[in-house]
Amino acid sequence: MSDKKPHPAVVGAFVIGAIALLILAALALGGRGLFERKLECVAYFDENIGGLDVGAPVEYEGVRIGTVTGVRIEFDLPTHRFYRPVRFQIEPSRISADSTFNGSPGDLLSRLVTDHGLRAQLANQSLLTGKLKITLGNHPDTPATLLARDPGLLEVPTTPSPLAAVTGKLADLPFADIVTELRDAVSGLSALVQSVHEKGTVAHLDESLRKLGTLFASLNDQVQPLAGDGGQLLQTATATLEDLRATLKSASADLAPIMANLKSTTANLAPLFDPTTPAGTDLPSILADIRDASRSLRLFLDYLEQHPESLLAGKADQQTP
Repeated sequence: MSDKKPHPAVVGAFVIGAIALLILAALALGGRGLFERKLECVAYFDENIGGLDVGAPVEYEGVRIGTVTGVRIEFDLPTHRFYRPVRFQIEPSRISADSTFNGSPGDLLSRLVTDHGLRAQLANQSLLTGKLKITLGNHPDTPATLLARDPGLLEVPTTPSPLAAVTGKLADLPFADIVTELRDAVSGLSALVQSVHEKGTVAHLDESLRKLGTLFASLNDQVQPLAGDGGQLLQTATATLEDLRATLKSASADLAPIMANLKSTTANLAPLFDPTTPAGTDLPSILADIRDASRSLRLFLDYLEQHPESLLAGKADQQTP
């Protein structure tokens, strides 16, 4: 059995080689950021930061670009106001601009704040654990409030998280008045229901609706026959009016010669009764016209006496012998 011991130089070389391999592996896995100078930033939040711990991620548009390094509370004696500064580091290699920008990462971040409305906002990492993170995003419509309490740090303005905005609106609601009005409304509804139940209003209403339904059914049974009879009556009336129109037309044709004779007679009689008419007026012609008119009138009256129905039914067509 050999009792030869390893040489110390060999052991030292092996240890140094293992350390070198670990360093190379760390660099290969992205550990180069360990030697990169971080951009120190601060943000002041006006809401509860419970759940935001050191080591929480800082993300920009969903990409992690930094880490929270400090969370604390500061009290300002002159103003009696509490501040919640949250410090975080941003890795410059994770955010950059195109070749037209020649400034430092800090200058780029400042440009984003002033020109594009870069704001810091709290967000949930997980709804189960309640842990928070910081998200950076562009909110140009929100005011940029800078406190400048840490001159050596780059300050990023903050904007309330959606949950804080909703909580603030809920806090402004007059819950006491709402509860009181709701209680009064429920009490009034209960009293109304009780009153309706005691007076039997529901039963009367149900009976009224039942009787109204019976009435409508009865009216429907009576209206349907009337509608049919009304249609038949309308047809009969239309036919009667057509017959009456034909009768009047026929009577007008029969009266036309009589009216012509009367008109001629009137025209001949007018000079006779005129005081300025000479005494030698042709009376025989006038008397002849009167005789003709009388004959026509007598014949018409005889015809009406024999056929009185002709005033309604019209003059019957004469048969040719």
